[in-house]
Amino acid sequence: MSCPGTVLVGRGDTCSSDDRWSATPLFPWAEASNETLRRFCVYEWQGPGRPTPAQRPRSNLEVDCAMSAALAAPLPDLTKAREAAFLEHVRALDPLPAPTGSRQPPVRVAVVDTARNLAAGRKGEPGAGNSSHGRAVGLVISRLTCPNGPGSRGCLTEIDNRIGLGLVREGTEVRRDPNGGYFGLFSEVARAIGDAVASAGADQRLILNLSFGWDGTFGGSDLAHLGLPIEAVYQVIRYARCRGALAIAATGNSAGERPPASVGPFFPAGWQRQPAPSDVACRNDFGLPGSRGGSGPLVIAATGVDPSDQFLLNTPTGGISEVAAPAAQVIVSDPAPPANAPAPVPLTGSSMAAAVVSSAAAITWAYQPRLPPQQVLEKVKEAGVDLGVRADYCAGGAACDNVRRVSLCQMVKRACDAGHCTPLLTPCADDPARSPAGSSPTFATAPIDPCRGPRAPASCSPPSTTEYRNEPLVPLMEPQPTGPICPDCDLGTNQGLLDLRLNPALSNYLFNANTLWIDDDLTPTEGWLWIDLRNRLPRDQPGGTSLNTVLDLAGIGVWGTIHSVAVDFSYTDIDIFGLPVTQVKTEWLWLSP
Repeated sequence: MSCPGTVLVGRGDTCSSDDRWSATPLFPWAEASNETLRRFCVYEWQGPGRPTPAQRPRSNLEVDCAMSAALAAPLPDLTKAREAAFLEHVRALDPLPAPTGSRQPPVRVAVVDTARNLAAGRKGEPGAGNSSHGRAVGLVISRLTCPNGPGSRGCLTEIDNRIGLGLVREGTEVRRDPNGGYFGLFSEVARAIGDAVASAGADQRLILNLSFGWDGTFGGSDLAHLGLPIEAVYQVIRYARCRGALAIAATGNSAGERPPASVGPFFPAGWQRQPAPSDVACRNDFGLPGSRGGSGPLVIAATGVDPSDQFLLNTPTGGISEVAAPAAQVIVSDPAPPANAPAPVPLTGSSMAAAVVSSAAAITWAYQPRLPPQQVLEKVKEAGVDLGVRADYCAGGAACDNVRRVSLCQMVKRACDAGHCTPLLTPCADDPARSPAGSSPTFATAPIDPCRGPRAPASCSPPSTTEYRNEPLVPLMEPQPTGPICPDCDLGTNQGLLDLRLNPALSNYLFNANTLWIDDDLTPTEGWLWIDLRNRLPRDQPGGTSLNTVLDLAGIGVWGTIHSVAVDFSYTDIDIFGLPVTQVKTEWLWLSP
């Protein structure tokens, strides 16, 4: 969480600018009767450097912060088999049966993420940006709801891309990029949600896909003390529900492979515990005639499972929701990528689960357009596969239901059996895909070929086999956030030489990036501290015997707090701050042959 102090959020009758601060309404489209949203203002510093508290225009303004963005992380295994496995696990249908009855406009899915809308001629398609995350979310939704491509016959949705995460980091500076970024301010997320709702037609079915989140320690549980930036997000989601939209949020990813330190779901997914606004609340707070959203929870939280229907290892403790979806190494092909768009990579995390749940809700709503939003959720749950585990949290004070994993085939079959689509489907075989006792989920990887590197000797002999082998899925969980967003954190100025011994089989490769996790034994609570060296290592760093870099905690960015230099790693022969330590763990070592 980064709070530089250059963006403030306030609430009042007017937004007054001066020569040092620009002031704009956060929700400029809000009508006068919308008492809750029209009063939010955003103030941005126009002066040199960073402002002091004394330079703020009013004392009751609150600093806006940048939160972690993507709730899925890239994995190195990019194979067509992974796409096929994902589509099989989610029980995708190609083609989708056609809806019966009068033709309805497609369901709009607003992907509030890192991607912008494409050119006018490609309206309704997955967007693109600097980060591949937003496009990846859109591609999953498009593949599951429009098997033949956006705008084609049988397509049930159109995608509206909204940049809620538009900040990029360059050195020590953070700037807003019109093409989207990697993390975002709360106020920008709130504005993107509001713009998506305001641009939707009065009678258009709208789903908000919120594949981002922040740890609840920064705020969310105590509604009476949210702070204005987070309250803006909360209130605009309430407004969306009053307007009849569904909000589907990723439950979050915890950090590290040990028992997760984060407790409870991330937000906004944690607001599934809160009810949707009543008719009276919609009238009083937003000037609407009543609630079109009906009853049910404020948001629908989505939890990720692996190919064996086990919850992802980075699921926060207490963060299992009632709806789950495949979310391990998810990738779908990109048949029409825009120019300069990052190539798709397999992603693991609850972002992907949210995209699948949004797809399921959109298909249900396309077949049954008159369903109120809360019944759309119930249809998705009813058709899901019971995993035999009770959810950790849900709406209301009653005991939660068992977790159900989304099955598109089961869901569509029920709709067609009830006369909402044709043709009828045969039964779907869809029991929980449990692993044998004592086993671990695995995935297919290719063996390292030591002869592919640019410095391979002429006499090098390639491996005798090119067969893929199974590797444990356990290490392939890069924790969140996926990039350092805290350039101004006060972490001291300690520097030391990090000397990491490398696998000799990698001597012919160039290293593009390195992510490290440190476990500090003197930290009061158990947890890994994340160090991202991707922007610190030269792209032509040679492979071989060792990897050397200056480790500057003040400049690199560390997720967590260093309490000592007595650390516990997972490889040997490490020197940090001049002291030998026992183990270091490389989370990812990206290789370029």
